Amino acid sequence: MEFKKYILKKFDYNVNVSNKKFYTPDETIKQKLGINVKVLKDRKNMMLTFKIDMIDNDDINILKLKVKYILTLNNEALDISESFIKKILSKFYPIFSKFILNFYNSIGLNNIQLPEF
Repeated sequence: MEFKKYILKKFDYNVNVSNKKFYTPDETIKQKLGINVKVLKDRKNMMLTFKIDMIDNDDINILKLKVKYILTLNNEALDISESFIKKILSKFYPIFSKFILNFYNSIGLNNIQLPEF
């Protein structure tokens, strides 16, 4: 199953501005990735929600990110199984990843890689 198009529905982030710590490139910054997939009633569109929480070694929140997409499939999804969802996500994740890495670079987080899907 392929997807025809995608639309960025929402992009929301929150930076912990009270955290005055300066991070060096050798520090470990952890990221927690959450993905929520909802197949819409028409079974041809999906809502993908990605959440990333970035925390430092002291478990201090650095950044919270939430991105929502509407993904339109080529055909109506007949069999909505876990393997179907994983297949769609594996095809879409590189697009999401490139978008987020560009965002990270624009806010000075140049050496941060996204968590594996």
